[in-house]
Amino acid sequence: MPNTVKIAGKQSSKRRLKFKDLPVDFAGLCAIYLPRPIHSHEELQDAFVIIDAMAAHILSSEADEYLDAVSQYVEIYEDLHCPKLESKSGLDNLRYLMEENGITQTGLAEILGKDKSLVSKILKGERELTVGHLRSLARRFKVSPELFIDP
Repeated sequence: MPNTVKIAGKQSSKRRLKFKDLPVDFAGLCAIYLPRPIHSHEELQDAFVIIDAMAAHILSSEADEYLDAVSQYVEIYEDLHCPKLESKSGLDNLRYLMEENGITQTGLAEILGKDKSLVSKILKGERELTVGHLRSLARRFKVSPELFIDP
């Protein structure tokens, strides 16, 4: 059974949690999402719901330990199942993220606010990504813009 996030008894793996609605103690947080090994992309997304809600907030010591536990399981899953994007070229990283997210050239054109012919040239390596493109891609994929720059 997936480890779905539950708030007030409702499964909410797609819901954004608000920090103010989260308990501050370890047991209370475990009642929402139990830190345990992650076995699927769906379970990974559930973990991200919790991490996103807690990130960048001042946490109690118990909440901090809880966030560390969830983060460790995410790291283990990603180490085993997610390719290391940083070792590839920026263009390879873009292609990979497009494939993983089901984004077509037309979809990429919408993200960049450009026409499909320019996107085609970018994907062929005939045109470079601009700073504006890098910002748009980073925002869409929730990654650092540096991911799209060749090492």
